[in-house]
This record gives sequence, C-alpha cells and structure tokens, in this order.
Amino acid sequence: LSKNAEERIDQLKHSGYRFEYWDGRKLMRMGEKLPKWSPNRHNLRDYQEEAVSNVFTAYSGGNRKALVVMATGLGKTFVLSEVAVRMLQEDPERKVLILAHTLPLLKQLECALWSQLPSTAPTQVWSGSDKPSSFDGITIGMFQTLHSAIGTLPLDQIPNFDTVMVDEAHHTAAVTFANVLEKVGN
Repeated sequence: LSKNAEERIDQLKHSGYRFEYWDGRKLMRMGEKLPKWSPNRHNLRDYQEEAVSNVFTAYSGGNRKALVVMATGLGKTFVLSEVAVRMLQEDPERKVLILAHTLPLLKQLECALWSQLPSTAPTQVWSGSDKPSSFDGITIGMFQTLHSAIGTLPLDQIPNFDTVMVDEAHHTAAVTFANVLEKVGN
C-alpha cells in the first residue's frame, strides 16, 4: 500500500473501522469454498433451451457459425451464457471471447454471466487499457479495444480464441468488425 493509503487506513481505524488484509493465498482458499453454481443462476425457459440446442446442433453439423435472434427482454444473454458454459464443459481448455460494442453492454454481459457460470470458470474483461494476463475461460471484450490492439500489438500478442460470440451481431457486417473476428477467431 502507498504511504497515503496507510495513513488513511490509520485514520479510519481510529474512527472505529476494522480492516482485514487478504493475500492471494487467502483469496484462493475462500474461492475453493464457493459453491459450484450461484444461487442466482437462472434456469432457462423452454424457448431459451431450444435456442441453445439449435446452436449446438449447427455447431456439431460442421457449421462454425450460429445466429440467435430474440426480441428484447427474452434472455439472449442467458442463452449466450449457457452456450459458453456448455462449450467450456465440453472442453475446459477452450478460450471463449464474447464481444460487445458499448461499455454498458460489456458491463451488462459481465454481470449477467457471473450468475450463470460455475465458480470454476475463469473470466476476465478486456476493455480500454485493461488487458488480461490470461485469456483462459471466458473473456468479455470491447470490440473497439480489440480493434485497436490488432492495429498496434504484434500479431503474437493477439490471442486466438476457439469460440467468438458477438452481442448485437448486426454490427459484424462492418469491415472493422469483420477484421477483428478474422484475427481473433480460429
């Protein structure tokens, strides 16, 4: 901690606040005690389950692309989450990228995903200057950040993802978006 942070903690301690420090080992032990699934996990509705099933039917038939179209409020994010979860269950080494094009969508995806994923699924956000140290599991990425990285980083620093999902897929027709998909997808 910085000297300023330590001084502020001392001030707050004198005001009756209690501080507890957690190092990496303690956080790992706490994480190991988490239940596998969140109590807030949503069970899919029949039409959502059908959408997930259709994605896997297309995928198993050799088609490497699938499109899910649903009206606003019907749970596309839950469908997307469930597809990601099942893909990781099939292959825990799989690297999944979920792309969004606005910060509010990115935050919404991140929050919605956490309740749907098992506690063992690694997740990270790639947005702005925050580049994850690992791309294992699920990466929720901002399209503009990846577009910028492709233009500035050496090719060996651009991760290759096994599965790429796009929220608001109508944006994929843009040349810049297509370029990102080409560079990061297998």
